[in-house]
Amino acid sequence: MRAAISLPPVGLGAMVPDAIDRRNIACAGTAVLAFIALVAGVVAVAFAAGARDALQFGFAGVPRTAAEASSILLNNSRLLVVPFAGALVLHASRASAQDAGAAGGLRVTRTVCDVLIGGLVALNAAVVGLALGAYGDRMVVAMLPHGPVELVAFSCSIALYLRARRYDLRAPVVARLVGLSLGLLAVAAFLETYLHLL
Repeated sequence: MRAAISLPPVGLGAMVPDAIDRRNIACAGTAVLAFIALVAGVVAVAFAAGARDALQFGFAGVPRTAAEASSILLNNSRLLVVPFAGALVLHASRASAQDAGAAGGLRVTRTVCDVLIGGLVALNAAVVGLALGAYGDRMVVAMLPHGPVELVAFSCSIALYLRARRYDLRAPVVARLVGLSLGLLAVAAFLETYLHLL
């Protein structure tokens, strides 16, 4: 049996996800990538030209300004709100259910949150898959180097929700995953603004 590694409570060590979070981040990222690939494959085979006509992407890149980076960060951060809110709602519902002895209410809340968050993730992944299927390699290049960083950031937000589905949330866990998500989105916004490949 391996000895547990004790991380310091502050500094960069506090930002390292634990085993549950690493598994959840990996599972979320893999599921999202698989769905994106599925949508992209269907679009590429069945109606790439029609999708290009509908999307009409210009691929001009974005202005290399701090204002643009801030705008990208704000826009992407909004996508984190729903999974984070869902995690907090589940946490509060679990506490209420334990106090009142009403597990049925928690199941209903969990189901509603699952549908809302799953729908939001599927919708956003479908949009990415549609663009990839329509434009192929050109879209892949447009999504580099920031796209993979954004995927990990969004996977961190989903990981917090997945943890809240099964466990009580603790402040350090919430701070760690929220901090990682926002930090990675800031890095992605910088990359998209100043280091995009187009």
